[in-house]
Amino acid sequence: VLLPVGYSRIERTVQLAIDMINANELNQVNLNGSKLSASFYVSDLYSPYDNFQKACKAMKEQVVAIIGPMLSGATFGAQIACSKLHMPHITPFASDISLPYSPNYSYLLRMSPISEIESYAIAAFAEYYGWNKLAILASNINFGMNTLSKLREIASNKSWKILAFELFNIDEDGKLLSIERNLQKIKSS
Repeated sequence: VLLPVGYSRIERTVQLAIDMINANELNQVNLNGSKLSASFYVSDLYSPYDNFQKACKAMKEQVVAIIGPMLSGATFGAQIACSKLHMPHITPFASDISLPYSPNYSYLLRMSPISEIESYAIAAFAEYYGWNKLAILASNINFGMNTLSKLREIASNKSWKILAFELFNIDEDGKLLSIERNLQKIKSS
């Protein structure tokens, strides 16, 4: 499992799931006597190169699948190693639109929809409530930016007015920084 520094809750959650499966606490999962285990590797949240290196290190230890990294950009690096060695690769949050359409990523299982679908879902929500004015708040990482780009396109096609467009920062460890300033700007728009 490729995780950035400070993601101990995800590590504990994965380990809990493995423990429950190994203890036969989940009736719908039958491993026929096999036991699961996980190795955790600290990887850079944003760096494709670092995640490529960590995926290679994991493969040297004879893992049977890679889980992570968290973001699309870093996923590209890990997927290079996984696809070449036919290693199953599960990524929880990669939403880049190019990932499902490239033949290079045939061993990739994404757990999140592409950002374009997320944009359509947000637009459908706004349309359902009859909103034609929006304020957009998104992260400045590729996950937020991709969704935001498509949502802006949809809003333009529907002649909706975007009152505010704010990007908040995520630090290098993936932690949300203060968004108070962003919210104040939205409030005053």
